[in-house]
Amino acid sequence: MRPATWFGILGPVAAVVEGVPVTVGAPRQRALLASLVLQANQLVTVDELAEHLWGEHPPADARASIQIHMSRLRKLLGRATPNDRPQLIETRARGYVLALEPEQSDISEFRQARARGARARTDGDLAAESEALSSALNVWRGEVFADVESESLHRDVVPYLLELKLEVIERRYEVQLELGNHRRSIPELRADVARYPLRERLWYFLMIAHSRCGQQAEALEVYRTVSRVLDQELGTAPSAELSALHQSLLATGPVEQPPSIGWTATCGLPADIPDFVGRAETVATIADQLTAAVGASGIPLVSIDGPPGVGKTSLAVRVAHRLRKQFPDGQWYIRLSGPARQGKRPADVLAELLQASGVSRNLLPPGVDARSAMLRARTADRRVLLVFDDVLSAEAVRAAIPGTAGSAVVIVGPTYLPDLVVHHSAHPVHLSELSLPEARELLTSILGERRVSAEGAAVDRLVEICARLPLALRVGAAYLMGRPLLGIDEFVGQLGRGSARSTLRMGARDKSALIAALDFAYFAMSKDAQRALRLIGLLPGMDFTLGALEALTGNDIPTAAVLDELTVFGLLRETVAGRFQAGRLIQLYAADRVADAEGRDERRRAIERLLEWFLSAGHATIEQDNLAIAVSVAAQNGLHSLGRRIVMAIGPTLGSGDAGHRHRVPRGEPAAALDVYALNARALYLQRIGKAAEGTALLREALDTVRVRQDFKAKAFTASNLAAGREHIGRLPESLGHAMSAITLKRTLGSELDDPEDLYALAMILLYSGKSDQAFAQLRRGVQISQLIGSTDAEARARCGLSAIYRGQRQSGQAVAQARKAEALAARGDDSGTMAMASSALGEALQVEAVLGGITAQIPEAMAYHTRALDISESISDQLTSTQAHICLSAAHRHLDDREGALEHAVLATNLTAAHDFRLLRGKALGILAVANLAVQRLSVSSDRIDEALQIHLATGNALEEDCHRNWQRIIRESEMKAHRTVLS
Repeated sequence: MRPATWFGILGPVAAVVEGVPVTVGAPRQRALLASLVLQANQLVTVDELAEHLWGEHPPADARASIQIHMSRLRKLLGRATPNDRPQLIETRARGYVLALEPEQSDISEFRQARARGARARTDGDLAAESEALSSALNVWRGEVFADVESESLHRDVVPYLLELKLEVIERRYEVQLELGNHRRSIPELRADVARYPLRERLWYFLMIAHSRCGQQAEALEVYRTVSRVLDQELGTAPSAELSALHQSLLATGPVEQPPSIGWTATCGLPADIPDFVGRAETVATIADQLTAAVGASGIPLVSIDGPPGVGKTSLAVRVAHRLRKQFPDGQWYIRLSGPARQGKRPADVLAELLQASGVSRNLLPPGVDARSAMLRARTADRRVLLVFDDVLSAEAVRAAIPGTAGSAVVIVGPTYLPDLVVHHSAHPVHLSELSLPEARELLTSILGERRVSAEGAAVDRLVEICARLPLALRVGAAYLMGRPLLGIDEFVGQLGRGSARSTLRMGARDKSALIAALDFAYFAMSKDAQRALRLIGLLPGMDFTLGALEALTGNDIPTAAVLDELTVFGLLRETVAGRFQAGRLIQLYAADRVADAEGRDERRRAIERLLEWFLSAGHATIEQDNLAIAVSVAAQNGLHSLGRRIVMAIGPTLGSGDAGHRHRVPRGEPAAALDVYALNARALYLQRIGKAAEGTALLREALDTVRVRQDFKAKAFTASNLAAGREHIGRLPESLGHAMSAITLKRTLGSELDDPEDLYALAMILLYSGKSDQAFAQLRRGVQISQLIGSTDAEARARCGLSAIYRGQRQSGQAVAQARKAEALAARGDDSGTMAMASSALGEALQVEAVLGGITAQIPEAMAYHTRALDISESISDQLTSTQAHICLSAAHRHLDDREGALEHAVLATNLTAAHDFRLLRGKALGILAVANLAVQRLSVSSDRIDEALQIHLATGNALEEDCHRNWQRIIRESEMKAHRTVLS
């Protein structure tokens, strides 16, 4: 019985949603649905969909057109979907995913039934295999994509699916004949040879069925019929297998046993790589292992494992070519990975080996056991070298290992297989990346000595980007070979500016061999291990423990087993006892995977869980290195309040002085890479406690580092922090440049939405510069993006900025409304700094409203918010907000005619600014101190302070405060003149 929601493409496109049949009438919508069903639960990119809809010449507005058709398809399917159910079609960054369970599509049912048949075949259960194959064929309702108008689908996909169907049909007849169902198969076979007349295998089975039923004449007539059909249609004669069967029937009657088969010595090895570099000692060791056992009773077996792209296959092929003369009866190479990421079945592997030895396909015995026995018999006392590639388990090759001495076996795969050591005394060889000299030698052999030596530093950076993996180096070198005028340094820069996927492609337009190698390991793992690896992609440069991985994944998978699986596959390495790390390219691969497979909310939740774990008791001190990097990770994912907590947690421990910011480097990460994050973390801490100039100096050092390394992500992060730091110390033009640079860099790096924190910093710089309209526009964008990404703290800060603009425009009602929204948002978060800022903003807005409206009774309420802001900011050492609170409290006391209270808070604010580098606040504090002194008739002090304040405003370009304080300067001057006239009179 089919589930309530089900889709079909093996015939006309069919859709049933929650038990309701849905007619997809529009041709383009049918093509879209067919594409999604075909690749259910996988990303189907917009480019793929465009090709399926329009072929090689999509319209200029293809993306927009696909969005429209997809929206209509969603609505069509959504009419039958309850409101509380998620949409079936999910949007991803580069395309769409149709989320289905395995039983919810006919193509998946077909694949599952084939897999059941394969398992039954491995187990030798012919009856179960026949039942599974029949189930696979029963899901077909006609011609695949029967009503889909798509040239590319009919060209590329339909032949592939039809071939799969025909393979199932042929194997089912083979099983039926092995079960003795000869007579029952004849009518079906006659129907199928009429339907597929050029499929010689079906004619072969029909001849066998007639022969085994004693119908010799009918069998011979079948041969005459197929001969005529092939001659008329193709102008060819029947195959050797059909001809041999025909001759056997003429000579001996019904065929029960295959005739004697001769031996064919063949070399099936791939070509050796002429510029193979390094590994000389390893090559010699493997060669010795494979040849040292001549005359011994056992089979020498070497298993080679290592991470993707490390050169395992190249090494095995090189050794095999070197030993060809020692194994004169054949050198066989079998790759166990099949199409569509399905591994080859043991029976099929045995079939390949037997055919390599000279056995015709029609003479292959059925089942794994029979084929294994035949292979052992045929290789007995022969010298054959067998190389098995892409091996995921010992069970996959066990039946293909020869039974007598003389032959040798090499097994290549991503994982260490201890079972081979236990049962076959295999010699394990683990490959690691090349050394730096070997990596340079490889690039030199491809690009030439002159080109490599001319750009030595850039070559070393390319080597590190490629993680010293031979495959990655070859892909990058191949791209450079095709562009002789492109400098290596420029190429490295392109890789640094690009996305994770573009870096992995190494310049290639399509999927590179490197991505294919990583894909093989990824899809060979369990679903839990795949998810864990994807989430590790969120943590660039970090290493972690079992506990950290549990926090990252939400502890809803068997983490210890997953960690072991990732390590066995070579995707993680244990750097020190109990700590693990992914290599650079694997990290990039994981980052690319997580962007497609995990939604934004899940990514944020995973990062939040891990960072909270880092900050928890007992971990913060141990995880200092990771927390330095976590500041950037939190900022890039909109977790700004968490980022500030991290800064305050680790800032005091990072040290200061000439080299105090240098600290322990995470294993596998270049010191310079970590220093950038450490410098930023230390700088942010210094800014928070009022030492903005010292923090800015560290940020300039960080910026110099990333410029040399061409690390554009780190450069964008550093520019964001410089924008805020320069703003506070009063260098507004420089701050503006850094703010724009941060936004532009992040857009270049592929960020779809601007960071609301960058927009807030830009808006404040514009506001202080007297450009309130532009500031307002940036803050509104910040509010919209914050709401879109669900960042309540960022939205709260943006609304604080809007409140400030409304205050300056004397729109007190709007100012209060924005500040109240900011306070409500801050209360929902857990960032004390945001809460202090919102409280201060609301206090200022209420204060302005009270003054403009003459509502003196409202000022105490405003003062309560200022006091709250002061208490919070002092508790977290936030000198910036503390100073602002004192300035506001001074103004509030003055409006209540509490002159001494006004002077007290003005002095406190001024003293705080004397101890830190916030020049903008220094000018503001001096201004409020001038006004407080004016109130108590200390006119000379008032005049000096207002002049000093204006000098700072002129030097910093703070137009916002300059206008206000010029008015106060005029009032103070008039008061001085009035006092002077009074004295004279």
